[in-house]
Amino acid sequence: MEVQPSDEAVLEKSKKMEPFLVTKSGNAVREVSGDKVKLKANNTIYKFHGVSIFKLNGEIQMVRFELDATVP
Repeated sequence: MEVQPSDEAVLEKSKKMEPFLVTKSGNAVREVSGDKVKLKANNTIYKFHGVSIFKLNGEIQMVRFELDATVP
């Protein structure tokens, strides 16, 4: 999301966004490092969006997801 003028504006805008991962697994986000997000799910995954971007120093960067998932 682009920079918002206040914390309240961020919270309001975030209510309209969808999560990148919806799962029954607790603590699925294991590590965030730079542009990489490590995920682990050992239960049902309802929805996963593997494409996300962010802007850093005026440049568009891709988020790299590493998803480790096992079937329950």
